[in-house]
Amino acid sequence: MLLSAAEIRAKIDRCLGLVKEERFLKVVHSMLDTYIREQETEPVVGYETDGSGISAEELDKQSEQ
Repeated sequence: MLLSAAEIRAKIDRCLGLVKEERFLKVVHSMLDTYIREQETEPVVGYETDGSGISAEELDKQSEQ
């Protein structure tokens, strides 16, 4: 079953609401913070056929080949 982005966000929110261990929440926070910072410096501008993101720099390298 594929979920929409809104459904995924709601499910994540519900799951995080159930987590009691602060250490796990810190890991999730760090992961999200790192992801957001990387998106700001290397935003995704396209996608590979497998769904993985491509930065502008990687797209330029691929187009030169």
